[in-house]
Amino acid sequence: MKPLLVLVAMLALSGCAAPPVPPERFFRLHDPVDVAPAAATLPGQLVVQIPRAEGIHNERALIYSRGHHHRELRQYHYRHWLAPPARLVQDYLVTFLRRGASASRVVRSYGDGYTDHRVSGDLLAFEQRLEGGRRAVMVDLELTVTPPGEDRPALIRRYTENVDVVGETMTDTVRAFEKALNNVASGFATDLAGLARAGAGKNK
Repeated sequence: MKPLLVLVAMLALSGCAAPPVPPERFFRLHDPVDVAPAAATLPGQLVVQIPRAEGIHNERALIYSRGHHHRELRQYHYRHWLAPPARLVQDYLVTFLRRGASASRVVRSYGDGYTDHRVSGDLLAFEQRLEGGRRAVMVDLELTVTPPGEDRPALIRRYTENVDVVGETMTDTVRAFEKALNNVASGFATDLAGLARAGAGKNK
């Protein structure tokens, strides 16, 4: 009888055992490729600061929302960015603008803060959106450009991109983020070229 009781106890314990914890996974963005040369180049140095981000957008967990209105944001467990999204956005913009030669020099640091063109901004959304059977990502970024020696911005613009996720994996979701951020960077580079042309016209 004793062996039977031991067996029953072992089976009960195995039934109560917690499921294994999924492994943590970390994701990064690939650098932009095939960046078109800028139509015009800003003279001097362009300093790209880290965008401001609030709340969970300062954390590394990937964010998602469900439903039609997307009012509630949730974080994935065990799925993280390699760095906070605002830092990923800064790095992507710097690389994109360097490869397109949007300025004579593009840097991440703050420079001296007054003799450089300064890019600042706010990261308003960086999330996956689930609605019915549709999966998409949203990147919403407001950027400000302040010319050297000035306190008044020459450009304040909001860039919003929604890109469908092609595939079912989290890697497919990351690829959609790359595409959305590439579209944002491309639009911003076009606006910087417009500032460069306007500045060149004033100096004639």
